[in-house]
Amino acid sequence: SLVRWDNPKRGLLSPSQFVPQAEQMGMIHKIDMYIFERVCKDLQDCKKKGRRLLPVSINFSLYEFYNHGFIDDLVNIMEKYNVPPTLIEIEITEQTTNANNFIANSILKRIKELGIRIMNIRKSPIDVIKIDKSFIDDIVIDAKTRSIVQFLIQLCKVNGMESIAEGVNDAKQVAILRKLQCDTIQGYYYSKPLNRNDFEKLLLQNDFEKKGATEK
Repeated sequence: SLVRWDNPKRGLLSPSQFVPQAEQMGMIHKIDMYIFERVCKDLQDCKKKGRRLLPVSINFSLYEFYNHGFIDDLVNIMEKYNVPPTLIEIEITEQTTNANNFIANSILKRIKELGIRIMNIRKSPIDVIKIDKSFIDDIVIDAKTRSIVQFLIQLCKVNGMESIAEGVNDAKQVAILRKLQCDTIQGYYYSKPLNRNDFEKLLLQNDFEKKGATEK
């Protein structure tokens, strides 16, 4: 789930252009909770329409993660929209967990106990490893990079985790990742970031869905 600010004067702004200021002004909690609630509402709407439901990955600010009411807020919003925790993945950076590793692990365990999956955290109770785009960019032309990606995928399988390759842009990269048995592939090869209405059209009309494929 990606946030953008559609500013009437400056156009579509990326998070790097407004999130730091929102954190300084104490507004980041409202933004984080707005995004999470919007995700849950959209999932509820998709369920009512009979759409195929896909898990949504969301990241939260460092401030939000250590907010004492963080877990309660997640539970209340999911219950409000009747969204099962299995449809939510929380992606948290190493910067967040490094701020206080002991407390972070305690929070992550509580999140996992709810049934929410945790993505992309080293030395923490994780379910998913995301393979960075910097590896995927060179996977076609560089044998060493392919070996590293293969190792990461196999490491996930041995430890019962899901592997996700991000930033996949062409069919050659997809073919290699399929051969290496990567679980999930995401990137511009399938679609650029979309607003909700366009995403719903994609779910109904894209060739992958029509063929019964499971990629996302």
